[in-house]
Amino acid sequence: PACHAVVHIGLNLKHGAIAIWETEVPQVEIVRRTRGGIAAGRTLEEINGDFGLRAGRLAPDVTRWASELVHLMGDQPTASLPEPLCAVFVKFSKWQV
Repeated sequence: PACHAVVHIGLNLKHGAIAIWETEVPQVEIVRRTRGGIAAGRTLEEINGDFGLRAGRLAPDVTRWASELVHLMGDQPTASLPEPLCAVFVKFSKWQV
């Protein structure tokens, strides 16, 4: 479900579940570290602080990212964004991790 959240980027941006940032950490690693951090009792804010996030061209929570990134990703479904962009989790339900 966490990787799938990236596929549905527009909906998850709209609901405030993810934010788009720049980082050198690959998307799969972000998901892995987020799962491990939650299991260890860390908050999303604490976990996201480990990723060296930098602001991208747009604000992290702007839904316009969805249109632009979907266009860049093309027709193939993917659980990753074009590097150095990534999706981090800012709000979710337990099942999403």
